[in-house]
Amino acid sequence: MPNQKVTIEKLGWSPWFDGLLALQGYSHEQVARVAAVDREQLMLLNNSGLFRARLSGSYLHHHRRIDPLPQGVAGE
Repeated sequence: MPNQKVTIEKLGWSPWFDGLLALQGYSHEQVARVAAVDREQLMLLNNSGLFRARLSGSYLHHHRRIDPLPQGVAGE
């Protein structure tokens, strides 16, 4: 089976989100969708492809969670 290109549209991006971006002055190229959670890293997808990211220490400090992040989620 050949690899299919995954786009944020295939993950649920819609014109409604484009409208919200326009209201805030952002472009479509500045957004990414969370495709998966892998340990403490996020797998993000944008028009350039798939990449890994981590939440900053400051964010984690100010938004502490008692329970760990759920595994295997997709969405915003």
